[in-house]
Amino acid sequence: MLSRSFKSGKKDSKVKNDNRGLSLVELLVAFAVSAIVLSGLAYLMINVLNIFGRTNVNVELQNESQTVMNLVIDNIMDAGGLCMIETDHVPVPGDAGNTPVCVLLGKLTISDADYESVSFVGDAVIWDPAEEEMYLLTYQNMTEGAMTASGAVSKSDAALIAVEEIKKQVLNLSVEDRKPFLMARHVTSFDLRPADYYQFPESGSKPDPDQPGLSQTVYYYQSPIVLSLHMEFAMEYKAGRELTREMDDDISIRSRIPCIYLQRKGSSMLPYYDDTMR
Repeated sequence: MLSRSFKSGKKDSKVKNDNRGLSLVELLVAFAVSAIVLSGLAYLMINVLNIFGRTNVNVELQNESQTVMNLVIDNIMDAGGLCMIETDHVPVPGDAGNTPVCVLLGKLTISDADYESVSFVGDAVIWDPAEEEMYLLTYQNMTEGAMTASGAVSKSDAALIAVEEIKKQVLNLSVEDRKPFLMARHVTSFDLRPADYYQFPESGSKPDPDQPGLSQTVYYYQSPIVLSLHMEFAMEYKAGRELTREMDDDISIRSRIPCIYLQRKGSSMLPYYDDTMR
């Protein structure tokens, strides 16, 4: 009995004497392994967050661009008139040619007496490249859209002045005061012009009322006029990185308009009459 007890006590003492801690090398190895694992997890989390953010921005960009594109197309198709300066999109904001755009989609009435009394009824679409925003102004009646085209000596002058005056009604406001007219954000390019395949009929002539014995050139368009719309959008999903989207469509104006005002590239603002009015 004594012998067994002695052996048992000796064994217990041996176990207690083996109670050693981790060495410095073992601690360093453990820390290194932990750091590698945590770095991998952090990298994985960052990638997951980037993908999640990119996906969210991509969905938002698609929804907003499609909504805006449809809205612009609907306004063009239902326009009761047209007055615009032909544009050619400049993809980089801040370029010299990247100026604000204003398109009048409605009836522009110009006085035959002095050309200075002008009124507009319809929708005006305005794009400001500096803010990358689009605005929509609606004039319900001739009183709302009445303006004075000071210095106009022709209907073409009056139409050009009307475009600039309506454009100023938005661009002269602060960004905060423009919000009631906000149509879209993140618009980096807006281009509207007659479709490349659309052919204008040959011009004609008629007696010049101001110069007896002489004639003046009359320009015509064939209804329906077809316009090419190009829009570009961009949204940032990460500092210094953004997603972009381009959209194009050709739109025909449904209404038969007696006269439209158009400044084609390299030309001046001119009235174009419905070809059936020859």
